[in-house]
Amino acid sequence: FILGDYDNLPINKNCINLCLANMSLHWSKNLTKTLSCLYSSLVANGLLAFALPTNGTFAELHAAIYNTDCPN
Repeated sequence: FILGDYDNLPINKNCINLCLANMSLHWSKNLTKTLSCLYSSLVANGLLAFALPTNGTFAELHAAIYNTDCPN
């Protein structure tokens, strides 16, 4: 487990088998640099798996809030 800032990752090259980034990469100030760093840290046949919010994400939640008295 590595805890770090995406824009200043303390990771060596070719040392990670699996990198998981769940709903967090969008916080990087330089996504191209971050993805390049993560990719170079993977060993041969390593895996980078990530999820990012996109347009339409949480549509059900937005609809439920819109149809209630909750402030938007």
